[in-house]
Amino acid sequence: MKQIRSLAVGVLSAALSLAPMSLHAGMVNSSTLMQTQQQADARASVEAFMARDQVRDQLQAWGVSEDQVQVRLAGLTDAEIQELAANIDEVPAGAGLVEVVGIVFVVLIVLELVGVTDIFKSF
Repeated sequence: MKQIRSLAVGVLSAALSLAPMSLHAGMVNSSTLMQTQQQADARASVEAFMARDQVRDQLQAWGVSEDQVQVRLAGLTDAEIQELAANIDEVPAGAGLVEVVGIVFVVLIVLELVGVTDIFKSF
């Protein structure tokens, strides 16, 4: 039993010493940390907006599923997310129905151009 334990410890020690370790320690710049946090906040803001009942109901009325919206939101760049979040934050609470419809329309146009949906069918 003691020999098996010694053999196991020896094999694991050799494996760990031969395994390439690439560790990198560095200072975290406060502006980089702030930018990362702002991007996370903006993404959360846009996702919360798209999860609202009004927006979800309107998207479903237009034939866009929640899965399609999630796929498109995941595909947006950080700059696009921050632009959407800035536009959402500018709208006062309880107002801005036109802006909500505008943002939903922009999302639908993007989904249509990418080919995810076929909203504007030719009759």
